[in-house]
Amino acid sequence: MNEEDIVRFENIRKAVSDAGRGLAGIGTLSEKSVHAVLKAYYAPSPDDVEVAVNGYVADICDTRSNTITEIQTRQFYSMKKKLDAFLPEFDVTIVYPLPLHKYIYNIDPDTGAVLSKRKSPKKRCIYDIFVEMYGIRDYLKDPHLHFKIVSLETEEYRYRGLSEQHGRKTKILSDIMPVRILEEIDIYEIRDLIMFLPEELGDEFTRTSLAQAAGISKYLAGYVAGLLYVTGLVSRDGTRLNRELVNRIE
Repeated sequence: MNEEDIVRFENIRKAVSDAGRGLAGIGTLSEKSVHAVLKAYYAPSPDDVEVAVNGYVADICDTRSNTITEIQTRQFYSMKKKLDAFLPEFDVTIVYPLPLHKYIYNIDPDTGAVLSKRKSPKKRCIYDIFVEMYGIRDYLKDPHLHFKIVSLETEEYRYRGLSEQHGRKTKILSDIMPVRILEEIDIYEIRDLIMFLPEELGDEFTRTSLAQAAGISKYLAGYVAGLLYVTGLVSRDGTRLNRELVNRIE
């Protein structure tokens, strides 16, 4: 981000915050603040936001460049019908917000005072997108489908004593506000996924060697290797090393 982008992002962030998001809006909004901020930030103009396209509403649709942008924090598989409607006519970019650093604020709902602040212990990483992408793996070879990982520093506001009842579960009402963009990673075509493989792996790797080189769990490494395999970016001939399949970069 250049200085102009930083200023524009901050202005959008403040505008979303001042628009009633927070205690008054929690539980009544159809979208979280992260979604609202990024939608406004990536839209070429306000007229391009929330546009009806082929029976669905696109987060951002720029008819001048024939592009659609969707902000999707999780559950990519739920987008299949939208992709079916959009991809034949538009270039579609799925923006994936990734809160790498998150600070949690517990708020008194009566006074608005901050009762406590802590850094979230939950660890996220750029490889998380592979889990989501696996849910739409049949669409990944479409040349009109692209992705953008947006790593964020965020603040989550939790309001003690306020809850919504969901069956037998109680959920504390909260909202997450992006503070700044840390990094943007573009995946323009499926071959770009190879850049996520650490160079020290060489041309062959197992799930375990990938996990060790990338500093991720074997569970997540399994999704990475699996997605690369189903998209044809790596091959397997049944060879195993320490009982694990060997993947070869094509």
